[in-house]
Amino acid sequence: MNMKVMGRDPSLLSSLPETKLYTEVNFDMMIQRYETVILKPNRGGGGAGVMKVSRLVGGKYIIQRGAMKKVFSSRASTIGYINQYKSSKTYIVQRYIPLSTIDDSPFDLRVMVQRKKGVPWTITGKLAKVAGTNHFITNVARSRGYILPALSALTKSFSNKKAAAILKKLDRICLSAAKQLEAAYGFQTIGFDIAIDQKGNPWILESNSKPAISFFRKLQDKSFYRQMLDMAPSKDYRKHFMML
Repeated sequence: MNMKVMGRDPSLLSSLPETKLYTEVNFDMMIQRYETVILKPNRGGGGAGVMKVSRLVGGKYIIQRGAMKKVFSSRASTIGYINQYKSSKTYIVQRYIPLSTIDDSPFDLRVMVQRKKGVPWTITGKLAKVAGTNHFITNVARSRGYILPALSALTKSFSNKKAAAILKKLDRICLSAAKQLEAAYGFQTIGFDIAIDQKGNPWILESNSKPAISFFRKLQDKSFYRQMLDMAPSKDYRKHFMML
């Protein structure tokens, strides 16, 4: 898993939520440790198949998918539902990070990091994805949410000084993580989804070597989008990139 690769840099460990391949044993361990966990496919994106599972007082559990919530009376019925829903797909179980919010809707950040021959790793874009009403995932299409510039989102939850400090730390951890992923896989473009918890700490939720950039076309300021195209490592990749 990419989390293990990024964790080879000790400075990143405090920004990586504990993540394990889903098994019943790992689920039990994680839900006991954190009370709430995220289950999601090991491959894929767009928020498809993501579940939030919480353990309640009295041995009950609640599972949320999209805006739908369902309560289960026992561990056995909870596991049964999870296993039936995920079917044969490989899932991971991850510590749930309570996200900062805007008007009670959680948001996270998409950070684009790229490099090409002769050019070091560069932060080429940052924006915030805000979840739709009653949703916990921030995928804009799936939750009917919206996007806005990263700094605008952070200043709605934190002071201007705190927001600037968060962005500075964000740049550092994303560049460090990109170097680890390049060493392991040779990636030249990486999209990071970053949670900002309610204290302002950034957490790397996942990384994607073929990230969609259509979000950035929707921003009024198109400079990020133009910079991403300029940093595409080849003409063929640039054409592919423009289709995402």
